[in-house]
Amino acid sequence: MAEERVIFPPKKIPTKVKHWILERCLSAWGGIIVNSNPREVKLSFIDTCCGSGLYQTSHGSDDRTYDLGSALIGPTKLREILEYAQSRKHPARARALLINSDRQELRTAHEAIGAAGLDKDIPIEYREETLDAAREIVLNYCKGWFTFAFIDPYGPSPTPFSVVSSVVEGRFTDTLINFPFHSLEKWTGFLGRPDLQPDERAKLEAADAFMAGPTWQDVALNARKTGKPLHAALVGHYLKQLSALGVHALSLPLWFEHQSRVIYHLIFTSHNIAGLASAKQKFIEGETKQFQLRQEAETRHTGQLSLLDSSSPSPVDLNALGRALCSRFAGTTIPLEDVILVGLQQPRVLESDIRKALTSLKKQALVKYSGKRWSDPITFAVPSVRTS
Repeated sequence: MAEERVIFPPKKIPTKVKHWILERCLSAWGGIIVNSNPREVKLSFIDTCCGSGLYQTSHGSDDRTYDLGSALIGPTKLREILEYAQSRKHPARARALLINSDRQELRTAHEAIGAAGLDKDIPIEYREETLDAAREIVLNYCKGWFTFAFIDPYGPSPTPFSVVSSVVEGRFTDTLINFPFHSLEKWTGFLGRPDLQPDERAKLEAADAFMAGPTWQDVALNARKTGKPLHAALVGHYLKQLSALGVHALSLPLWFEHQSRVIYHLIFTSHNIAGLASAKQKFIEGETKQFQLRQEAETRHTGQLSLLDSSSPSPVDLNALGRALCSRFAGTTIPLEDVILVGLQQPRVLESDIRKALTSLKKQALVKYSGKRWSDPITFAVPSVRTS
């Protein structure tokens, strides 16, 4: 008897935003690699919990129309990147690895990919297991290939940091990680209790494994004591663990409809500053997209114009940004990419903002540089000393 296809319900806002960012990050990632490598490029996409790849549309689905999940988004974007490389007369190859412990979901993805012809020019491998079990296969898949890994666990069980870190550390690997904050938030209720039940203790142990050790518990307890937002404290701690691996990382909070608290965070990691700069732009655009979707959902829910805060973020203060860079690098000559990395660490600052600030500083003779490439040197003037 043929197994039934698994079609997921219509996407909630976090899934829409997550997939929206995945598409755009993949496109940008491929473009950066194709344009910055003179030789043939080899591109891999890995989806560590791919689902079925098919979602009902918001108005209902027939047998022909579905919204695409990550299992189909990845190969679709790989095909587009190959077409782009071909238009640039640049040799390129691509492949995909889809992992899922649910047999029916994986079969549905396989059939949908075949029906769309996505496996015609792109070899696609399917593994019916968890990321933890498939870790060595994933690591071997990354070797020697530029790899984009989507780490998105289904359900409340977070992926151990030992597994995530082994993927993140890959020299040519970028990752998009779905951080299941809601589970951690619930489990913090067990902290400090002497009478833990076995299942509660097991959940805390799973959280310890996910957060790279038990120190997250102190972070959570301190946030509770000081009133600091828990999601900011825990995600900040997780980002520090990622940064210790030698990668650059950033995050975006995700909300469900009609809720005022964070459920997930989306995290991006890269060894490449250009990749980080591109991803930050996509994340900020995704934040705007999420706000628009939440407004629309709230309006439909109440039948009235949404009352969500509609105030736009203030534009980046380029003068303040320039002063901060001058203060940080006064009297030094460094590669432009180091300046951009420091600037990107400030909220909402994009590469374009940093370049505009530097242009202004150059006109004031506060910096000197001739090229605009990432590796080009830039010299910051020594601050003048005023005498009374």
